[in-house]
Amino acid sequence: MKTPHIGIENDIRAIEDEIYEAIKFILSKREGEIFPNRSEQLPPIDIYVCDDMIRVEVELPGIEKEDVEISYVNPFLSIKARKRDPLKNAKVKYHCMESVFGKLQRVVELPCAINIKNARASFTDGVLSIELPKVYERREFKKLITVE
Repeated sequence: MKTPHIGIENDIRAIEDEIYEAIKFILSKREGEIFPNRSEQLPPIDIYVCDDMIRVEVELPGIEKEDVEISYVNPFLSIKARKRDPLKNAKVKYHCMESVFGKLQRVVELPCAINIKNARASFTDGVLSIELPKVYERREFKKLITVE
């Protein structure tokens, strides 16, 4: 005796496969819009919100301090870096190549206002640490507008 559920299960699997392919397509298009250069990579980032500051840590193994750029345009923090291939110009045949070289970039929106003048960054053992002091009071001013 044939069970009617088998046909339904196959239909559900087919629909799941179509959804999966559609999601892959959408994500690939979105990634292409954000990063037109496919060689650009996203480094892992951790953001800690403390009482008095925001701490950002970015993993950048194999990158030199001179190849890192940090910028801030309220409310976005941008981290750019370049990982160079030390054997780029050498005549080498790779047996296995899993390392990725080229540009890395990460732009994150910070959760609150910061005092960029007192920001500090350090780079140790392939980890970029950025300390961003919070702004506690925003200057508010009152301006009277005359009614004519």
